[in-house]
Amino acid sequence: MLFCSRSEAYFGLSRVGAKIWEMLPDANSSVANSFDELIRSLQQTYTGVDAETLIADTREFLERIGELELTVDAPAT
Repeated sequence: MLFCSRSEAYFGLSRVGAKIWEMLPDANSSVANSFDELIRSLQQTYTGVDAETLIADTREFLERIGELELTVDAPAT
């Protein structure tokens, strides 16, 4: 379960959602993984899922947690 104190939004995570969340860099991290790197890593874990589904579902998940203000964009380098 994720919670944003600013918006008071709760968001329940599936097992896959929790895996994606764990793979996202910490807000204080200087390492910013690209979407492609995230997908490659997920493909190694979820070998039975076709790439198009994995990409679409991951993008939808990231958009949703962004809408709920559960993530912040990395600063431009």
